[in-house]
Amino acid sequence: LGDRSAKVEPAVAALRARLPALERALEASGGTFFSGEALTFESVALFNALRDILAYECVGDELASYPRLAAFMAALEARARPYFEERTATHQCGYPDVVSYLAATNTPFPWSRVAKQRD
Repeated sequence: LGDRSAKVEPAVAALRARLPALERALEASGGTFFSGEALTFESVALFNALRDILAYECVGDELASYPRLAAFMAALEARARPYFEERTATHQCGYPDVVSYLAATNTPFPWSRVAKQRD
């Protein structure tokens, strides 16, 4: 994948640039989700994307400064926990997120948390 910093830092910077707008959108919604208290596709899709992005070690604890976004992620994580537990056990060899699973079962990403197991 080449130089990590040439690819990772701009991607993390782009994420950081967008988080304030997401926090404001949640505030404007007046609820837990982006459509208030109604759980819609937009909230589920954004949760899914953010969950995978935040699994990368290089991203860090980006939500610490965004309490509404952190609460949004926690609410959906709790709601989706049974699904994630089943997916982890059945389809991801026990790895808790897609990033860790792919890093362990495919050519390891240089920034992965899990090194590929070799016999």
